[in-house]
Amino acid sequence: MSLSPMLTEFLNRDCCYDSLFDRCSPATLFRFGRTCQLARRALKDYSRRAYNINKHLSRFFTEPLEFRVLQAQTNAVVSGSTALQFMDRTLYEESDLDLYVTCPYAAQVCDWVIAYGGKGYVFDLSKSYGIEEGAIDNEVSNWNSYRWNRVTRVFNFKSTVPSGANVLKIQVIVTMSSPMDCMLGFHSTVVMNAITYRAAYALYPKGSFEEHRALVCDTKEVRHEQAIEKYKRRGWDIQTAISEDEQSDLLSAFRFENRWVADEKTWVIPFDIDGISEKNKCQSDGEHARTLARALPLSIDPFSLNSFSLFKAPENALVEMKFTLLKPDFFEHRYTACMDFSLKMSFMFHMIQCMKSNPDIAVFPESRKCDLAMASWKSICMRDCTCNMCGDEDERSGHARLSSCPAFSALFSLPGNLASSLFLEN
Repeated sequence: MSLSPMLTEFLNRDCCYDSLFDRCSPATLFRFGRTCQLARRALKDYSRRAYNINKHLSRFFTEPLEFRVLQAQTNAVVSGSTALQFMDRTLYEESDLDLYVTCPYAAQVCDWVIAYGGKGYVFDLSKSYGIEEGAIDNEVSNWNSYRWNRVTRVFNFKSTVPSGANVLKIQVIVTMSSPMDCMLGFHSTVVMNAITYRAAYALYPKGSFEEHRALVCDTKEVRHEQAIEKYKRRGWDIQTAISEDEQSDLLSAFRFENRWVADEKTWVIPFDIDGISEKNKCQSDGEHARTLARALPLSIDPFSLNSFSLFKAPENALVEMKFTLLKPDFFEHRYTACMDFSLKMSFMFHMIQCMKSNPDIAVFPESRKCDLAMASWKSICMRDCTCNMCGDEDERSGHARLSSCPAFSALFSLPGNLASSLFLEN
């Protein structure tokens, strides 16, 4: 069926379809783009501009691509309202940028913000958390003194370059284990979004961007009433509980289940990383810009290897994110894991440790091989796992289910199996 001349003219003018698309939800945009070739072309053009990560980051950095190179080198993750604004195609003028990083890279990231951020950033001691007078390098080396909702330090920076009515601010938030661990401790699902060097992720896109609902989570450590009220003013319907039907509904935005970052319920906006690859190879700017050896190729985002579960908190009516941390010494990164995956990995790690202590096995690999195997393990478990463990299930009953899980069998029945492939035999 041919389009009317008026609609054809409309879809050929970005000044026309931009105003329409700006008012559409992500799902509506997706459905509209499937109607015809002209609509798909118009949506592609709109998305290229609306979801331009370099443009979005240029509000805070004069060289956003250089910042993304820094992210690739340090696995720093942008989260909070900045990630939400990017995916919601909106702007909160008063908002700052929250950058989550682990302790070993904190000094490098803070130094980069001051030296290369490009907006005249200076360290703001009065607004920082867990910081004493002294150099930033000294502070990040003494990070065990403070504990706050999985955060050890908060370094605040403010721009000295005028930018409208508000002063640009960046918070470098140093996490105890990983950015994902910290993100799963946020006050509600609406802010569980992240921007890495590789992609933008929304863990609960249907609830956040289609239904404009925010499900409050039990953080156990910090009260977040003011933050929750802020998002209520911004238009989100704040919910502290969901019905049993919604907990089990396959189409529910907040179904109680095991989840993976980048699974079918995650909204992922991939970024072009060609420029990052080149700069990561060629960068040579003294100590600051040393290129770090990555345990994973740039095509595999460590953030995407995390998993978690949404369940009802046993102490109250709120929901909570349940997960364990995978942190063996043969991984470069720490990963969050839902119970299904965690129990399988406990067996895998035990086998690796046994192999490591075997004198007949000569070479224990560098972390590069272990983290790369993690990506393979994730793929197998996402595809084949049938455990479906409950949030309050104990470890013993969980072990009983493993013997009948196809994913568990696959992990140990591959040619040479994945654990054995990490070693070189004499």
